[in-house]
Amino acid sequence: MSITTETNRLAFVGDGVDNSPYAISFPLRDDDSVEVIYVTDSTGAEVVKTKTTDYTIALAADFVTAELTLVTTAPATGETMVIRSDEPMTRLSDYSNFDGQPSSTMNSDYDLGAMKDRTLQEQLDRAILVSKGHPNASLPLTPLILKGNAGKRIVVNAGETDWELLAGSALSGSGTLNTIPLWTPDGNTLGDSIITESGATIAIAGSLTVADGTEAAPGIRLTSEAHGLFRLSSSQMGVSIAGTRALTIGSTGLTIVGILDATGNIITTNIVAATDIFVSSVNNDTNSASDAIVRIATGSAAAGDPHIQWEIQSAVQRYVMGIDNSDSDKLVISRGAVIGTTNVMEVTTAGAVTFKSTLTVDGLVTLDSATVTNTLTVSDGSEAAPGIRLTTDASGFYHASDGIMGWSIKGVERARLVSSGQFIAGLLLATGEIKALISTAGTTIPIRAVHSDNTNAASHATVLIQTGGTSGGDPFSEWTIDGVQSYVAGIDNSDSDKFVGSVGTAIGTANWLEVTSAGAVTLANALATGANNITNVGIITITT
Repeated sequence: MSITTETNRLAFVGDGVDNSPYAISFPLRDDDSVEVIYVTDSTGAEVVKTKTTDYTIALAADFVTAELTLVTTAPATGETMVIRSDEPMTRLSDYSNFDGQPSSTMNSDYDLGAMKDRTLQEQLDRAILVSKGHPNASLPLTPLILKGNAGKRIVVNAGETDWELLAGSALSGSGTLNTIPLWTPDGNTLGDSIITESGATIAIAGSLTVADGTEAAPGIRLTSEAHGLFRLSSSQMGVSIAGTRALTIGSTGLTIVGILDATGNIITTNIVAATDIFVSSVNNDTNSASDAIVRIATGSAAAGDPHIQWEIQSAVQRYVMGIDNSDSDKLVISRGAVIGTTNVMEVTTAGAVTFKSTLTVDGLVTLDSATVTNTLTVSDGSEAAPGIRLTTDASGFYHASDGIMGWSIKGVERARLVSSGQFIAGLLLATGEIKALISTAGTTIPIRAVHSDNTNAASHATVLIQTGGTSGGDPFSEWTIDGVQSYVAGIDNSDSDKFVGSVGTAIGTANWLEVTSAGAVTLANALATGANNITNVGIITITT
């Protein structure tokens, strides 16, 4: 038999259908001279099949060709069945001088040698070779699987006994994604290294692990100076500026600014017109105990004041709000940049609220529309400056004395309400008038003293008209038809304290009735020209 083909492997694309028999087009010594492998196309995974269990081989009579018949499952779609030459590296024949071996034996042995060469060539075809002139050309190169190892690189293992595959990819200047493996030729540790990228972005698909670093030399830092990130503790990361820690970020989300910076400022800047800028504390969890807090704290009772400052730049206006550590720990709102200097509001630790008058002439609290559900406490005030007063002038309520509230009109007291229920009008007004005015036609306007109890005979209703004493004026009532007629009735303090009824507005001038303190009644004739006339329209009874 002659060897006329260099074919050493065959590949059949799977489709899940058994297409047995499969023709083998290269010579075989026997049915053990091939290896059958199922290869998964997408991953390169290989499964070596077993003769008799998975397949059988039928050799042609001349051993030049053969057929393979499957016993088990055919290669599926996405699989390839590979049949490769796998001649053993052995020879069974033995020659002796003048032993008369037939030529067929010699031919068979020579054919076997050629088939072994074919098997070796199949392996070489799958090998990665060093160049012919390479100084390490004598080292063995372990066959490496190409399928599924795209982008990997071949290196000598640590024991320098074999080759191995390591992840990586070739560098390219075409703008594609580049992976840069860093190592030292002699195996020593890298010193300070800088990666320079002339393009726009360096993207890291996996993790980038660097040294923890220190405050003075952060693990991740800028080239020019020691600005960067470093490991502060097992639960904290620090940000260092010029080798000094300026920011600390904890695993709980707590951020501390300026731990070693006297100013400790967080500045968020936005110069885009008609847009807002936020510094937010947001907790998106829906649990009622999931709070969002902005905490402002100072060191201790001997430290400064924790506060917030609002400012319209260019010295337009400033307000601050916070705890005045030097003034009994009050919560205050102050005008200006210094807390506690010009307070507009103070809240004590007991909850008392005071509105100060340091910024306006009157120190007014203006409520356009508001409801006070609890107690609103203001200062007592005075007649000239009532505690509760109108904005335009000093008209309002004030504390006149114990149990007495006064009404002041433009800084002058005009009425009082006493805790006993008395209402006193015109305390400092000569006329001392109480007026009930109405101008609607056909209506009545009353001034009433009503006692609604109907169970006790001592539940009286009284209207008291009173003057100061014997040297005072006359207490009386007046009835007037405007511009037509007037009558008065009351006590004539200058005429033995008689109760009199007079015509006109002056009591005691034109009396028509006089009642002495002893009870004597006189019908006077001040208005009549004749005798004291009594016109009887019924019966007059005189009792002595």
